[in-house]
Amino acid sequence: MSNSDAQVSRTLVIDSPQKFYKLIKDYEIKSLYLLPFQDRMDLFFDGCPCEAEENWDQSVVEYKKLSKKDLTFIKEIVGCDKILFYLEETLLFEL
Repeated sequence: MSNSDAQVSRTLVIDSPQKFYKLIKDYEIKSLYLLPFQDRMDLFFDGCPCEAEENWDQSVVEYKKLSKKDLTFIKEIVGCDKILFYLEETLLFEL
């Protein structure tokens, strides 16, 4: 293989819902697909502490549902070729 045939692949590993939420906030990513997840994470971080466990559980449900959405546009925004979504060290899905 010559140098001109070499390719570099950039992979972003998202190891938790919190990391994905931070990425959405940092890059100011707006999408209707992300709203249910963002709303639950907002409630988890800023809502009543007495409801934190319930809001976390719902955030995880919404995080898992993201696998069924077309989020490929995020790769272009963050500048990577692949995104791996994990939850508790288990790969959920990849873009």
